[in-house]
Amino acid sequence: SPAMGFEFGILRLRRATAYREGTTKETVLVLLDGAVEVMMGRERFAASRASLFDEQPAAFHCGPGVDLAIKTRKHEAEFALLRVRNGRELPPTFHAPESVMTEDRGAGLVQGACRRLVRTIFDHSTRPDSNLVVGEVVNLPGRWSSYPGHHHPQPEVYHYRFTLPQGYGHAEIGESVFKVRHSDTTTIPGGLDHAQVS
Repeated sequence: SPAMGFEFGILRLRRATAYREGTTKETVLVLLDGAVEVMMGRERFAASRASLFDEQPAAFHCGPGVDLAIKTRKHEAEFALLRVRNGRELPPTFHAPESVMTEDRGAGLVQGACRRLVRTIFDHSTRPDSNLVVGEVVNLPGRWSSYPGHHHPQPEVYHYRFTLPQGYGHAEIGESVFKVRHSDTTTIPGGLDHAQVS
């Protein structure tokens, strides 16, 4: 969304497929599912992920002006794709699953009602040259995330996945509440309080 200042989408690739792009913006691909080989410039990386709920994420991160190529083999692959303007040189970086920090947050608050797992792939403390903060939150059934509601000066995007097709949640954005289902996405303008429940 141009109003949010960055782009977000889902990239799905069939098995035995090659995808190519010459990046014009800072670009991040978070592997949601599949086994892939990714070339960023002359750097080659490989990753696989079978469960975004049970396994840490792998992410591929580069700046503008990079030749990006993805190959799938025997299986389909799916990525969360983010792009943002950034005039800095960003070396191609692979954020391996073992490098992703996971925090078990909220266990002692409101009788455990807001316990969740927060996986920070990178933020401004680890990548000050980036114009993005990228991570995942695993909400446990019936529990809250970002509760009590809070806000940030920057806009955010939330993309939702559920373990079962009947799963759903509610997203509070300011004074509005939205029912969210599998593969829904919400945008949160900077300065608005937000909270999520699954």
